[in-house]
Amino acid sequence: MTTEPTRHQSDLKAKQSLGVTSSRTLQQHRVRQQLRVLELNEMLHRKLDPGLLLECFFTELQAFMTIDGMEHRYPGSTRTLMVGGRRQHVKSFELFLGERSLGDVSFYRSSAFLPRQERQLERLLVGLTYPLRNALDYRDAVNETLLDNTTRIQNRLALERSLPREIMLSHRQDAPMSVLALDLDCFSQINEHHGIDTGDRVLQTVAQTLSDHLRKTDMIYRYEVDKFIILLNGTEYSGAKVLAERIRRTVDTCFAYDNVQLMLSASAGITELTPEDTADKVIQRAFNALTKAKEAGGNTLRAIDGPTAAVTLV
Repeated sequence: MTTEPTRHQSDLKAKQSLGVTSSRTLQQHRVRQQLRVLELNEMLHRKLDPGLLLECFFTELQAFMTIDGMEHRYPGSTRTLMVGGRRQHVKSFELFLGERSLGDVSFYRSSAFLPRQERQLERLLVGLTYPLRNALDYRDAVNETLLDNTTRIQNRLALERSLPREIMLSHRQDAPMSVLALDLDCFSQINEHHGIDTGDRVLQTVAQTLSDHLRKTDMIYRYEVDKFIILLNGTEYSGAKVLAERIRRTVDTCFAYDNVQLMLSASAGITELTPEDTADKVIQRAFNALTKAKEAGGNTLRAIDGPTAAVTLV
């Protein structure tokens, strides 16, 4: 004897044949999604480096939808951080925390964004807002410790952190790099006769003048009170001597402050990085060349060839 299916059974079979998800399954799916969001938010709050934070967000985002690339544009800057790659379709959001802009975030896909995916991105970005604010503030605080208070160029701590990396990149890319050590002649007399404020203004002017005459690939640091270190990336020994003399000449001029004329000059030493060099070795050799320039009476440049340690007059 066969029995007729009940109305409930018939409706259930109809739903299954149409691919309709039961309310219980939908509820379980929502719960799993909510747990993923909570786990993602907790993970983001543990990242203080902006780059690692955005990489983490991009990676975990794949559990919600396929994203081929993500780009963050820092507020008030042309600097960007890219994870993945750009594609044809893009969706951009500007993040705010109160009235503060945290920059623009763009997402890239090979296929178009569906409306529900755009809404989901908006919800997920809410969880990124506070961690991103914390990471940007932390980055700014760290960067502040790497700046010289007087000249606002990078300081000795920044050099100690960046020089080993620059040496490694130079060796890896088989590209030359030279180091210039520059010392202001008789700077202590300016402080003594005209005051520390005038001395600070001289340092600020020199730092700005040097920065204006350097290439974008070069890096300048205030090493000591009246000493500067300049990394000449992509510059071999012969070319560095020409460039270094040009840099020294930019200081050999007259500065006027409060109707007081100040004559200023500088001595400089230069050397090229060798395959055996460490950060300490190449800096010491640049200062050895600087010492030779000071012993020659100042307002001049001496260069030491790394392999032969020969001192040359420029």
